[in-house]
Order: sequence, then C-alpha cells, then structure tokens
Amino acid sequence: MTAAPDTRMLTRYLKASELFIHQNGAPPVRVMTVLGSCISVTFHHPGLGLAAMCHALLPRCPTGPGSCGACTRRYKYADCAVAGMIRRFRDIGVSGSDLEAKLFGGSDMFDPGRSANRIPSVGRMNIEAAEAVLQAGSIQLKSVDVGGLDGRKVYFYPHTGVVWIKRVQSGFNRMN
Repeated sequence: MTAAPDTRMLTRYLKASELFIHQNGAPPVRVMTVLGSCISVTFHHPGLGLAAMCHALLPRCPTGPGSCGACTRRYKYADCAVAGMIRRFRDIGVSGSDLEAKLFGGSDMFDPGRSANRIPSVGRMNIEAAEAVLQAGSIQLKSVDVGGLDGRKVYFYPHTGVVWIKRVQSGFNRMN
C-alpha cells in the first residue's frame, strides 16, 4: 500500500488552456487540475529537475500545430500544447527519450453514447491528438489513465514526477 499524497505543500491550480513549468531549484509544489474530456500531459526529467504539465481543452488547433508559437491560445489545443512542451524541452537540449511522459483525462463526459456508436467523442479526440504528437516526437508514455466516463482530479508533484489520480464519479445530485 502506498502513502497518500502530501497535502501540506503549496498547491498550484492549473486551469484549462494553461501550462505549468517547474525548473530545478524551484520550491516543491503540488500542481492540481480537474479533467473531464480535457487531457493533461506531464513531462519530468529526473536528472535535471525539470517538469511540465498542460491542461488542453480541445484536440486540434484550427490553424495547425506548426503555427501555435505566437498564438495566445496555444495551450487550449492538445496538439499545440504537447508540441509546445516538446519544443521547450528540446530548446534546452532535452530529448524525448530522456523524459518521463504521462497522459491523463479524455473522458466521455458529455455524450457517452457517441463512443458506443463509433463516433469519437471530444475526450477520445483529445487523447488521439496528444498521442499522435507524442509519437511523432518519439516520446514513450510511462503512465496512461484515459477515457471512461468519470472525470479525474490530477495531482502532479513536479519535483519528483509523481502523479496521483482521484476519480470523480459521474452522475447528478439534485440540490433543492
């Protein structure tokens, strides 16, 4: 049995369309986000103490991932967010094979019947977009927790690369 995540440290909430970067020497922090159909990718380089986490809302940028460099919404789209993370690490000399990459989210939150009818949901398209960019960048995933009907709370500890997932049950409760 493993110990529960440390809740005493400073928590940084990562909102949709945001990117978090942790550099060596920065104080330890816990990065938390909540995912439904959105996806989150984490990168960690243990030797350099570098880490990153994105929270992407939609699968593909309408202008294409190659033109996201100057776009103010580049972390809104899974293809641009992941490509941007890869570029940032490569710009400082880190290759994809040196990264611990993890992928989370992509639930069928809004229309679970779509997947049963073989029509890809937004969650499924987010997963596929992120995986395609990671594969093109020769980055292997160390951990994956994607799909299904439940949302997820993701807790990322960038100083160690550890990720904790807490499932959020689907369903509604009437409040009178």
